[in-house]
Amino acid sequence: FERTIAYGVSNKVDAILIAGDLFHKAVIEPMAFISAADTLRDARDARIPVIAIAGNHDQARHRDQISWLDVLANEGYLQLLQPELRDETCRLQPWDAQKHQGGYLDIQNVRIVGLPWLGAAMPIWLPEVAKAIQALPRENINFTILLTHAALEGELAKVATYVTHEQLDPLRKTVDYVALGHLHKPFERDDWLYNPGSLEVYDAG
Repeated sequence: FERTIAYGVSNKVDAILIAGDLFHKAVIEPMAFISAADTLRDARDARIPVIAIAGNHDQARHRDQISWLDVLANEGYLQLLQPELRDETCRLQPWDAQKHQGGYLDIQNVRIVGLPWLGAAMPIWLPEVAKAIQALPRENINFTILLTHAALEGELAKVATYVTHEQLDPLRKTVDYVALGHLHKPFERDDWLYNPGSLEVYDAG
């Protein structure tokens, strides 16, 4: 993770995307938070935006109001994207730097929309997310990235919750690049779906 952030800073990238699971678990040791903040500070000091979503490992648990990702967002280390999902409708608000919240943000002519881990509910919400993206104003925007945390069907065995190519199809008209997280295996599919895999190997499987 440190090497990746350093690479982004030294190459003066326009943004760094984190597709969930920055942390391995929701309840972390203090040093894990300090290490993440120290590393992300280099990007913040270089004025490189770090855009993130919550994965299944680092979402706030039911009894908690906020996650450690929320804390990092509040301190300005990253921009944590979260759409409003309720009443069977997806609402996408632009990122508000004062409130530290929003469902999407624009960098130059690129729009980045965030969709965190939704588990088995992900296929249900994908058509609504596609409608919400299509309804956004598109002045000066010619490329849209969906940053999400979901497993793609057929990539790894014994994955209980996944999305299929057919379930992702509603997004094809509005999204140019789907940035996936969750699976630790790197792959690219259809010149459209991209999963970088885990930055560190911690398991022989």
